[in-house]
Amino acid sequence: SLLVIANSLAGLDRNEEALGAAQEASNLYRDLARSKPMTFSLSLGKSFNTLAAILSKLGDEEAALQFRQEAQRQ
Repeated sequence: SLLVIANSLAGLDRNEEALGAAQEASNLYRDLARSKPMTFSLSLGKSFNTLAAILSKLGDEEAALQFRQEAQRQ
């Protein structure tokens, strides 16, 4: 999945590439969660947490905090 790719890239310190994969995953899960929230809300939350971790590694703590908070709402 894109989240596995994002985490793998982040583990290799390829954070910009990881960010792209995490953003793509979050966008896909957001669309899926709109149509089937019971099925995809948990995955959406996980994608937000992954995105937050990568943003934090890139030094964007403000954006990371926003995604952490959004993940808690899922």
